[in-house]
Amino acid sequence: LIIQDLAALVLMTVAGVGAPSLWALLVLGLPLLQPLVMKLLDWSGHDELLVLYGLALVLLVGGLGFEHLGLSSELGALLLGVLLASHSRAMELSKALWSLKEVLLVGFFLQIGLEGWPSLATLGGALLLALLLPLKAALFFFILTAFRLRARTAFLTALALASYSEFALIVVKFMVGN
Repeated sequence: LIIQDLAALVLMTVAGVGAPSLWALLVLGLPLLQPLVMKLLDWSGHDELLVLYGLALVLLVGGLGFEHLGLSSELGALLLGVLLASHSRAMELSKALWSLKEVLLVGFFLQIGLEGWPSLATLGGALLLALLLPLKAALFFFILTAFRLRARTAFLTALALASYSEFALIVVKFMVGN
């Protein structure tokens, strides 16, 4: 699912904002900011201030900053996460932001629900996707057995890969909006 999410992120980046400006080359210098970003994380303390720092970093630098450069905010958030991943408090920041992620995910699904009852065409599309799940699992199974995985391992892996991630739903909504 992580590979699916990364592929979806690349798709959103390519199809998203449009052609990046020449200023987008500044992103190549992002690793030079790592000591500053790490030091600010050290100074941010714990609890609420840590959450506020994480939000400010992602929304201002990763979101608005990358959009002004002509890049997607999703890419900005991902790259900032990579910058902070080696910090000793990265896991603490991740846990502090987890509950916020869950609230935003609930809000996303609430927004989908508030759009009203699905039309017959939408229901037909959902039914088609549901019917494609066993075919997708079978395809993964045959590919994995062709690579000489044991049938049990291939079956369990195919079942795990057959599902659609929630990020895929976000990509579909994003692409329909564009």
